[in-house]
Amino acid sequence: MNSKIKTNAIPQRATPIKKQDNKFIYYPQHDLEVTPSTVPTTLKRYIHNLPEWKRLLIQSVTEINANEPLIELIQGKRNIIIASDGSKATAKLGGAWVFTNDRGNILVQSHNPDFSIITAIHSRRAEIFGPLAALIFVEEYFRYYFVKIESNIQYHCDNLKVVNKVKIIQNEKYHYDKAYKTTDHDAVLELKELIRYAEKRKRKK
Repeated sequence: MNSKIKTNAIPQRATPIKKQDNKFIYYPQHDLEVTPSTVPTTLKRYIHNLPEWKRLLIQSVTEINANEPLIELIQGKRNIIIASDGSKATAKLGGAWVFTNDRGNILVQSHNPDFSIITAIHSRRAEIFGPLAALIFVEEYFRYYFVKIESNIQYHCDNLKVVNKVKIIQNEKYHYDKAYKTTDHDAVLELKELIRYAEKRKRKK
């Protein structure tokens, strides 16, 4: 600490040093602050620490196939297939998404959460949360394991409107920049950010 200011309070992160006869004496016995590790040790704990809106979307995820975990497909640069489906009935909203290998074996599965009042949710909103939740999981999975995205990822959906929106995001850069009075616009904007980020990262390779 290069200062002429005298103090009786020694910060926890500081190591006191005393100058005496042109020599410096330090005091290592001073109590140093021990900062506990906050690095999550499991994927479930990592997801639990995410911002609430992300956590709600992917907290129900379960890895099914212990003999062929998703991380092995990623490290082997093998194909990953994602399929999702959403639905809205009179009194409930549902939906789910799965990750499979190219043989169709399910590796990861999850279901969509129920957002807002059921009467205020349109079926399009239920559908768009399928790819949004799945891609958020992909992004956070890669961040947790700190691996590169080099697998070929295929996405399958039975809702043509969702497929068309994904195509517009990929082909028309500024299409969704303006506000749209639709029931799923907030989800579309988040989906756009994920897709754009993935494409930018792919170009850097």
